[in-house]
Amino acid sequence: MFLFSDPAANINSETGVRYGVASAQNHPWLDEHITMNGNSLSYQWWCDEIQTSLGRLDDRDLPTLSREEVESEIEDAIEDYVGSYWLKRNIEYAVDAVFEKSNDSVSSRVFLALEENLGEAFEGGGGEGEDYELDDDDASYLIQYLGGAPLIWVTKSPRIVYVKSLCSPCVPNAGDLDSGLTTEDEGYECYGIPEEWEGEGE
Repeated sequence: MFLFSDPAANINSETGVRYGVASAQNHPWLDEHITMNGNSLSYQWWCDEIQTSLGRLDDRDLPTLSREEVESEIEDAIEDYVGSYWLKRNIEYAVDAVFEKSNDSVSSRVFLALEENLGEAFEGGGGEGEDYELDDDDASYLIQYLGGAPLIWVTKSPRIVYVKSLCSPCVPNAGDLDSGLTTEDEGYECYGIPEEWEGEGE
């Protein structure tokens, strides 16, 4: 999402204002608010990967195969994404979906059959943590991990601030909210954490 070589990286494309970035540990209440109320990007990306992998089923005429053969095809498509125990408990729903009368593609039917219980198989952000996004009235946030540490990106906010420094090259162009605030003449403009969240958890 954040391209290091892109001169427009970490800048709101509509307003031209830099994103403000802060360590999530410095704003625990906002961090909790985003994770409790936001959408898990990690889960969405994982689901997208599963749907892409299931897409190869559409190249096979599965309804002409035996149930055992269909089960094997589905397992081969998603075994890299879900645990074996979960797969054993849910594979019958997916096989049943293959033989349903429907105009939807086989891969779509199989995914819909698994989707209700799919969250049980999700194991988070792959060792770091989950990425989240939240549109919260007039503010928008992202939580993403960098070097194992969660960072909060303020991508839209009613509050514009001026920070003492920009973030490291790993987060190009973004304003470093942890560097402290300063004046317009001496700082870098970026979106700030809304005042109702400033100081929370201290």
